[in-house]
Amino acid sequence: MAFRKILTYATPFVLVGGIAATPASAANLLFPDYAAFKDEAISGKSFAAYLARDYQDLSVYEYQEMYDYIDAEIYAERGMQARAGVAPQPFQPDDWDIDSASARSDLKSARRDLVAALNSGAGTIAPELAAEAQSKYDCWVEQQEEGWQTLHIARCREGFQTAMADLHKAMMPAEPKVESKTETKVAPPVMEELARHVIYFDFDDASLNATGQTKITKIVGDLSIQDDIEIYVEGHADRAGPADYNAKLAKQRAETVRAELIRHGLEVSKVDSLRTESEGETDPAVQTADGVRELRNRRVEIVVKGTIEPGQTASATTVN
Repeated sequence: MAFRKILTYATPFVLVGGIAATPASAANLLFPDYAAFKDEAISGKSFAAYLARDYQDLSVYEYQEMYDYIDAEIYAERGMQARAGVAPQPFQPDDWDIDSASARSDLKSARRDLVAALNSGAGTIAPELAAEAQSKYDCWVEQQEEGWQTLHIARCREGFQTAMADLHKAMMPAEPKVESKTETKVAPPVMEELARHVIYFDFDDASLNATGQTKITKIVGDLSIQDDIEIYVEGHADRAGPADYNAKLAKQRAETVRAELIRHGLEVSKVDSLRTESEGETDPAVQTADGVRELRNRRVEIVVKGTIEPGQTASATTVN
């Protein structure tokens, strides 16, 4: 392990005036970018804004969960650059102490693919996917240097590969339509909402209660008999608390439901289409004043969409 990484796992206590500082005050002294950036609310839907939020999540995770203070600071620096509108380039594998020659070769090949996509306008065409691809790539490089957390390496690598596959699809030009003068044009099937399931959460909580667990079991049973569907999991929060906190809480609720759907046996073919979104407090079921607690707004909505033939009408249902 490189000397840079050995320092990472030391608890960040320093002497200030002869007194040991707390981890929080040590972060302010030793890791100023992390301390300044970790709680910033970053808005916008540009590539740089999505990238800044991804780096913020990585920085907080490395610092608070992995005690990897140096990499937390590195991600914070990159996030601050992106927040200012200047997206940093993906990590160069040769700048990192990666022991495995084959892993370094894989990373270089992946970087060429990513940079080619970015140079072809991926950040404009699909900014969120492009940001996810870059942040997962950088995570892969960083974890590969450490080299011992194989699950973390695989998670970052597979996240990058999935994001790149989706990014290539998003950037693929539409095929030109060739119509025959003698053929009757048939309207293609359209995606319509088939059902919407609602699960409610306790105040300031992203875990499922007993009622939510029961609903998840029933929903998975309902989904198992439906084919050719797409599933969207939308997280929501009420207006009690700051908007940026509620956005993160809504995201955590959506991820909780997604994980439970999979844990309860959702088919692999349906997992591939499972997407999560966070609406925070911006799309309440019930309009309230700011700061008001409202159970009906603390929810996750599982939206099921499928194709219907032309002329048919979707019979969408909402289940509370």
